[in-house]
Amino acid sequence: MTGYSAFFYGSLMSNAVLGRVLCGAQASEKEKTLKLNSIRFLTARLKGYTRSSLKGEEYPAITLNKNDDESQVNGILVQGLTEKDIKALDVFEGEVTTKNIYIYFFDTHFTF
Repeated sequence: MTGYSAFFYGSLMSNAVLGRVLCGAQASEKEKTLKLNSIRFLTARLKGYTRSSLKGEEYPAITLNKNDDESQVNGILVQGLTEKDIKALDVFEGEVTTKNIYIYFFDTHFTF
């Protein structure tokens, strides 16, 4: 599968949310379904990280946890994203997000 890959651990794990983000709020259900069927979803774990709530925010964050080798964040790995998809995800995530939210290059932290 070509394209970009990303690890999601929050609201983007929902097909309804991901379809709306990738296709736009005005897209038909058929368009969203076609898009979601064009990408691959894998259950994934990001080892060495911790998921936590952000004070005053509705979304979670992940942080590297160097002191706990057993820590992990469960999520999904989505493969086959396009550059347009990545741009839509950047708009959805906003300015407070760093590229650490999207993990384009994978290392030994991922287990399947």
